[in-house]
Amino acid sequence: MSDCTADDDLRWLQATRVVAGGLDADETARVREWLSSTPEGAAMLADAAYAWSAANGLGAMGPVEWNTDAAMQRFAEARAGDAPSPHVVMAARGGVRVRPRLFAAAALVGVLVGVGWWRQSASASVPHPTGPMVLVAKGGDAPMTVTLADGSQVTLAPGSTLRSAADFGHAHRQVELTGEALFTVTRGAAPFRVRVRDVMVEDLSTAFVVRERSSAVLVTVVEGAVVVGARRDTVRAGTGGLVTAAGLVEPHGPEVARQATSWTDGRLVFDNEPLGDVVSRLSRWSGRAIEVDASLARRRVTVTFDGEPPDVMVEVLAATIGGQGRATTLGWRLSERPR
Repeated sequence: MSDCTADDDLRWLQATRVVAGGLDADETARVREWLSSTPEGAAMLADAAYAWSAANGLGAMGPVEWNTDAAMQRFAEARAGDAPSPHVVMAARGGVRVRPRLFAAAALVGVLVGVGWWRQSASASVPHPTGPMVLVAKGGDAPMTVTLADGSQVTLAPGSTLRSAADFGHAHRQVELTGEALFTVTRGAAPFRVRVRDVMVEDLSTAFVVRERSSAVLVTVVEGAVVVGARRDTVRAGTGGLVTAAGLVEPHGPEVARQATSWTDGRLVFDNEPLGDVVSRLSRWSGRAIEVDASLARRRVTVTFDGEPPDVMVEVLAATIGGQGRATTLGWRLSERPR
């Protein structure tokens, strides 16, 4: 991912946190000042405020009461095989309330309001949009599951954004993803396509995971098959790999495929991945900036996180690479340990 894209993603995440009231007063003031210091940041802040207002007062609905103990109990039962997958368990008492006019003329903003770390999740059905669609899963919240206008379902990882042009599900079925998502696609007259930067993934009626990486896109097929890239290489169920604009460049086996959906249960698995990709993903998930020295960015890391808060993850990564982590104004930085 380019620095510009990463910066834009971070600005948008922080802007949505400011307008949605997800920060305390001091942090809100600091982030607002940081965003306003550049034209790009000020524009992001204005866009986020407009989108929040256009969502017809979602922020004024009142706090959602979260039964954390009950959610954790159901999560534990699910992990033991006694309940459905936790990413479809509603942790909020009474569910999540969604108003029927979430779509404004130009956008829809998906926002989850809650407490705790990645154990809660929510789902929502959205009306058929006539204008462009924008779905945002806020960093620091749980994965967000949404039913699209064509009946397909998408689970967005925290810090991810899904966009489409007007008339999705009617004139076309193409979306643009920033971040990470699980797609479960229904059959339709038009092919279902996902674009990530310059990479195109076309569904052949299936369920699949797409995740941005710095140099390519990770695609994993849960069931069915997809075709990827300009060569239209076929990736079948239980397999996956790194994909560029041309096609599949680095196939992955069944073990990687089995890990691909673990994030929907709150578990992030990194298997011999560059540290730069690891911290970029954790930044999206947490909604906080986690930076890394250029000298460490290519270092390979194998680690699994299972609900730890961001500061603990930074400590674990620092210990793993023999470096050090320190707090910054907007998050943390990983660097070489002084000699």
